[in-house]
Amino acid sequence: EALEPSGWLGRPLVEIAAQGGATLPEAEAVLARLQGIEPTGLFARSLAECLRLQAVEEGCLDQTLSCMLAHLDVVAAGEFTRLARICAVTEAEIVARLRLIRGFDPKPGAQFDAGSAAVREPDLIVTRGEEGWQVALNRSALPSVRVSRPEQRPKTPQARAAWTQAQSLGRMVESRNATLLRVGREILGRQEAALEAGMTALVPMTMAEVAEAVELHESTISRVVAGTSVDTPKGTWWLRQLFSGRIGEAGPSAAALRAALTRLVAAEDPSAPLSDVALTEALAAEGVTLARRTVAKYREMLNIPPASRRRRRKPGRAG
Repeated sequence: EALEPSGWLGRPLVEIAAQGGATLPEAEAVLARLQGIEPTGLFARSLAECLRLQAVEEGCLDQTLSCMLAHLDVVAAGEFTRLARICAVTEAEIVARLRLIRGFDPKPGAQFDAGSAAVREPDLIVTRGEEGWQVALNRSALPSVRVSRPEQRPKTPQARAAWTQAQSLGRMVESRNATLLRVGREILGRQEAALEAGMTALVPMTMAEVAEAVELHESTISRVVAGTSVDTPKGTWWLRQLFSGRIGEAGPSAAALRAALTRLVAAEDPSAPLSDVALTEALAAEGVTLARRTVAKYREMLNIPPASRRRRRKPGRAG
């Protein structure tokens, strides 16, 4: 009950122990077992602990990495020279450990959100700036080619052909990145409500609409978003998951409905799960009016069992 959407433990362990009628050592023993659940990093009490658990799992936790995790504020500030002094190592060793840290997942619980992407370097990064939402390429994940001009013109046919191919490859990579950024900005510009409130706020959007807006063919949009992810304040999402048709003439997007159903079921009391009627009423209270059969249809699409099969008895507590 104390697990946050990020996967972190959101309440002090002392408070949880008291509520469960257990001693602090007993709660710590249970927490240690829960922290062994995959994905690694769940039930961490802080970012440092979340990253530490993953480092232990990967077998790469050494003295230098431990020192960096103890000074994450310095890491975030990018003060690598200062960090090297603190940890008594070279800057090269700091940079090497930083690459390991960037491969970890700071929000392992976000993997269970509807539309969440697998843990890997995202292709795009979206942040809120002074002028609104800003979308940028993640240069550490995308390919980049720089062709150096030779001091002299290539003399042999083979050298000239290689030079021409290198230039062509460079232009192709830059064109691909420019197209991705252009399409990503259009998609995320249409889904600003989701950036604010999460996947339940997705608005209906089709590839045809985006293609028309950026003056590209629909098949090009499909290729661009295939396997492309974006890092947002709400987690890392697949771009393809942000497309969805509308349910009915004035209903929500299908993706938003799936996300809302997932959220409602995740938050329900396991001993009294929500029936399809109750789910329909809960959605109506949020301003989404749908027929019960529509709700049941989407519940089944999400492989969520009916309420009778989701019911679990509460564990007994010592009096």
